[in-house]
Amino acid sequence: MAKLVQVRELKNQTTQLLRNVERGVTLVVTRRGKPVATLKKFETSDLEQKPRYDTAIWDHLSSRIAKRHPQIRTESADQAHREFERLTKKAGSKLPFKTWQDADRWAKGRVPKR
Repeated sequence: MAKLVQVRELKNQTTQLLRNVERGVTLVVTRRGKPVATLKKFETSDLEQKPRYDTAIWDHLSSRIAKRHPQIRTESADQAHREFERLTKKAGSKLPFKTWQDADRWAKGRVPKR
């Protein structure tokens, strides 16, 4: 069973409460009677938790891009930004849209304003 602890009590008795947590007591910290956090004894599996959001697609795309363009990993942030701007300008010169808003309207099936 978890022990409820108010934020003020946690602030005033942090050391003692952390000693209790080390002994295995689970604390539920409350603010104005509503739970806001849980303190529990540390386990090594806590460091190995999955990310909050699924990153499988991002990881897959990142690895494919890195395989195809290995120089990307060695670029600085400034170099990557300059290359992005260069490619954006190059791609923009070949598109019939003057602004991203025009492209967005076209993609949504609306005719771009002239």
